Amino acid sequence: MKHALEYFFLFLGIEALAGSLIGALLSGQMILALLTPDIIILVLFFLIKAFPLRTSYRMKWADLGLFILLAIATLAPSLWIDIGPQPSHELQQTMKTIMKSPVGVILITLLAPLVEEIVFRGAIERSLLSWHPFSTRPWVAILLSAVFFGIAHLDPSQSIHAFLMGILLGWIYWRTGSILPGLIVHIVNNTSAYAISLFYPDEDATFQDIVGGDIAVSALLCVLSVILLATTILLLRQRLIARQAPQK
Repeated sequence: MKHALEYFFLFLGIEALAGSLIGALLSGQMILALLTPDIIILVLFFLIKAFPLRTSYRMKWADLGLFILLAIATLAPSLWIDIGPQPSHELQQTMKTIMKSPVGVILITLLAPLVEEIVFRGAIERSLLSWHPFSTRPWVAILLSAVFFGIAHLDPSQSIHAFLMGILLGWIYWRTGSILPGLIVHIVNNTSAYAISLFYPDEDATFQDIVGGDIAVSALLCVLSVILLATTILLLRQRLIARQAPQK
């Protein structure tokens, strides 16, 4: 537990201090202010060996297809439910600025997922799973790491979604012992969300608007997505248990 808290506050501290410092020294360089902390975190967590570089899990093509389906299946329910407060004006402006830059797109779709999977699954959740009180209660470790993941997103509009995704990503890590599967889901999810924002730049657009304004169609698609999500999870669970993947 101690190590998990250390990793969490180390992540928050670097994000806040390095981002603020770059922002102050290089006024207007928002992309650089967001990019620098992530690079520092990657290097530091690698040097202190906070996450496993090698695992016994070996991904097969069928696994890859299921993980991609899993990521896609999460999109419709999250857009349709649209729970929680709307993004703050500051967050909306930040996202617009990031999406206008090729480096910003890489940051959203690749670098941020990599950093977050290393920190919250590879470091924090791994530490929680290895802590004796949670070693026989993995769901407690998964939920707690998801709470950390939600808090780290700071803006309430992102925290709820991050918490729910954190549970799914945490379960994947527990079953595989590798950050790679969760990283694939994370990248596909972020990339898909970015692609949707290109076609529907209006922040107030709902899932119903995206599918043409027909509430019956949007409800049907959401139900089908939930069925696909549940089916994919069950198939993955069956495959991973059969292969006796490491759980720590």
